[in-house]
Amino acid sequence: MKASNILVGTFCAAALLSGSTQAAVLAHYNLNSTTTTFGNAATFRSTVASSSLGTASDLTWTGLVDVDSRVFTANVAPNANHTISANGTLATGTTQGGGVGVVHAGSSGFGIDSTHYFSFSYTADSPGVLLTTFSLDFAHPSADLAGTGFRGFEVQYSVAGGAFASAGWGRLQGHTNSGNRAVNYQMDLDNLEVAGGQSVAFRIYKTNANGANNEVRYDNFMLSGVAIPEPATVGLGLLGALMLIGRRRRA
Repeated sequence: MKASNILVGTFCAAALLSGSTQAAVLAHYNLNSTTTTFGNAATFRSTVASSSLGTASDLTWTGLVDVDSRVFTANVAPNANHTISANGTLATGTTQGGGVGVVHAGSSGFGIDSTHYFSFSYTADSPGVLLTTFSLDFAHPSADLAGTGFRGFEVQYSVAGGAFASAGWGRLQGHTNSGNRAVNYQMDLDNLEVAGGQSVAFRIYKTNANGANNEVRYDNFMLSGVAIPEPATVGLGLLGALMLIGRRRRA
């Protein structure tokens, strides 16, 4: 069998499967729809609560802090002061004026503030999902950057109650393009598999505090993914590839 036939067959199989693997938004928290009042117990609904792929929980805040409604003045393109983990990409912010500010007095140090975080979970329907990306808009108030303030975040995940692992991080190294202007941070989840009936939990932590009385601003937490291909779908794709190879050999 010629190598060219094998390559064509493989391409054909991938093409047949690609129609069912376009990423869909599984959860989106625009931080505008609350189930409770703002404050120490703020809870937010996902604009995509459920779909044929699974169900997203509410987004909640853990920690005795203040969560307030905040307005972003503009979206800005990232510059050299914005950094992200190796699995991430930076883009102009996507916020449309909403968002929240998180204030916590007394935190300092450049590690993770592990006692205060946003969290949500996603439960996959059968046959399961492959998680592709997680993204958020992130900004810092100018006054905090000039003195104190959280300058970074870390996203962690846990599948089926397992240990939490890092999904990626983002930071602002300097003061340029700070204030209430949002930059979008997107992390590649590398098709993280969540089987049908399993849940994946996410936590979004503040990091890199420059002193006490800190604030950081978030918007548009978004999780995307695709359905795990059914065995029958995979079989049809391989059958189509074999049929094409057979036709080329007879020709």
